[in-house]
Amino acid sequence: MADLKIVSATGKKGGTYSLSDVLSQASIPTHLFHRAVTTELANSRQGTQSARTRSEAKGGGRKPYKQKKTGNARQGTIRAPHYAHGGMALAVKPRDYTKALNKKERRLAIIGAFQAKVEAGAVIVVDKIEFATPRTKDATALLEKAGAGSARRILVVLEAHDTNS
Repeated sequence: MADLKIVSATGKKGGTYSLSDVLSQASIPTHLFHRAVTTELANSRQGTQSARTRSEAKGGGRKPYKQKKTGNARQGTIRAPHYAHGGMALAVKPRDYTKALNKKERRLAIIGAFQAKVEAGAVIVVDKIEFATPRTKDATALLEKAGAGSARRILVVLEAHDTNS
């Protein structure tokens, strides 16, 4: 079992908190991290890009010039892809990029990421978080006292919903 040190809201170190075996000793395949990250990134894409094809470009309702006796190649419309202001060949259209990840795989990937943070020493257990009023200034002061002030990203997990925390 992994033991984490408990820090009080004032920054004093208290007892230890032991993690369960599920969180501390599970062996997680590394490909699950890749699948979880690519799924998250793919699901965050909007997929709203769109370009006009030759049928959607404005104009070009008649032949630009007659078929024969001009010496030029045959043309049916000036909105073909090789003309200026013509439609795009093989234009991109809106599509859905979402991917699915099994619940067990997702859970294992989260446990593995948590294990990596524990091994790196980036997990802090604070005994009690409470504020008189919900203010960012108070929250940042508490995080700095607990030792997480210089971290770039911080995830705070609470036991129960609290409107002031």
